[in-house]
Amino acid sequence: MAEDLRNTVAFKALTAQAGAVLLTRDMQVEPVALQGVVAHLIATIAKRIGMDEEEALHLVTPEAVADTVDRAIAEEGAPGPAPFHAIRPVRHDTGTVPITPREAGRMVMAAAQAAKCAGLNDHTSALATHALDLITELGAALSSAQEDEAIELSAGLLEELASTVESVAARMEAKNWSTCPCGERHDQGELDAGIAASMHTDSAFVRFLIARPPTQ
Repeated sequence: MAEDLRNTVAFKALTAQAGAVLLTRDMQVEPVALQGVVAHLIATIAKRIGMDEEEALHLVTPEAVADTVDRAIAEEGAPGPAPFHAIRPVRHDTGTVPITPREAGRMVMAAAQAAKCAGLNDHTSALATHALDLITELGAALSSAQEDEAIELSAGLLEELASTVESVAARMEAKNWSTCPCGERHDQGELDAGIAASMHTDSAFVRFLIARPPTQ
């Protein structure tokens, strides 16, 4: 696609409208990534119908763009135009939760374990990249904290962490993922079950912190 089409008012308006539709579905996509999805749809329609991309642009709706992103998430790991790492849930909870550096350290460990397992089993996994992003966010908070000082973390961040860890654990329990995805049988089941149980414990701990009453 020519860069001049991306710079047109119509293309920018379609991208903005698609972003607004995604927000109503509790999803947020980085602008450059969303432009890529829009461009892919326009090029696909133009090729299928046999028309110029400028004409095809007017056949693409914001809802169609949002549906494409939805399918990309549902079919994680399948070939497609949407860059999975650029998709994030919208954080509605703007509150913060005070936690200790030690508690934050446990969260980093939980996120790292989830990222490692997800990455081993599917290098394109959105769960892996999301977990790595959460590790970065947690690390930034830890690096700016004073010794033994409580850290204020976003409740939305903690909820995302709990959900991500649970999702990885669920895939391990369903026998889809393993700590050793080599494809050969060598009694990994017991180890996988233990790690999945540990992940559920970590997730429950994070949700306990979210619900914990603030200290006076």
